[in-house]
Amino acid sequence: MHRFLPLLCGLSISAIGCSKKGNIWLIEIDTTEGDGLSCAREFNTNFSGALASDQASDGALVESYTDEGPKALFYAKIVDLSSNQVSLNSGTLLLPGERDGNKAEFSWTSEQKYTRTVDHEADYDYTVVDRQTFTTTIDMEFSGRTASGSILVEEGVSTDESESDTWGEEVSRDLGDVGEITWSARSGTESNGRDSSECDGDDCRKYSATVCGVEAPITATLTDLSKGEDFSSLVTLTNYGSFKTTDGSNLGGGYDTGW
Repeated sequence: MHRFLPLLCGLSISAIGCSKKGNIWLIEIDTTEGDGLSCAREFNTNFSGALASDQASDGALVESYTDEGPKALFYAKIVDLSSNQVSLNSGTLLLPGERDGNKAEFSWTSEQKYTRTVDHEADYDYTVVDRQTFTTTIDMEFSGRTASGSILVEEGVSTDESESDTWGEEVSRDLGDVGEITWSARSGTESNGRDSSECDGDDCRKYSATVCGVEAPITATLTDLSKGEDFSSLVTLTNYGSFKTTDGSNLGGGYDTGW
């Protein structure tokens, strides 16, 4: 999960009073403020046995991180698209947004989904769905040539499994006697077996998810660079920053956020 926010490479913010060509703003994200990264974990299953002490059929585990990273500073452009529709462009990140009076919100969620299914004509089914999402949301309020607000970045991963609780010998000849789903139980690792009922219901279900998020304040100042400056040359002028993390937690991890 800790492939989260390597560096804030020119994330952008925008303004009210923008034009079709776009106004250029100098943006600062104060990554030293806020509560830092927090993570919530969810685990649910209909396993009828006793789970290990570090598992729970419901509930959440929250982790807080307190180390401070450097602030981020960069240029960004905002462009009017249509009525109340705007876009935010830092050169490496593009966010669609909506404007309401002197406020604007920009947000984008990218999602990857992997699904694997195993079906047998003799009444056996297994499905696993893995998802990964990454969301960036920027809220801003504008006053003249300045703006302030916040950025929220969230990453989530989840795995959802469903499997027939029991199956017959015809299926077993192709599949075997041990299924796909396993649990960390008090007695050790438990597996879904063909001839015994491990779950409440016809199917065994197991769901786990982790969502990590971080929020930090943003300030912006309108520049006079909009008319004559080449924006492509400005996006390289960036002071990189990172959000609060824990010692030993490498939130970069090679994860490409696009910033």
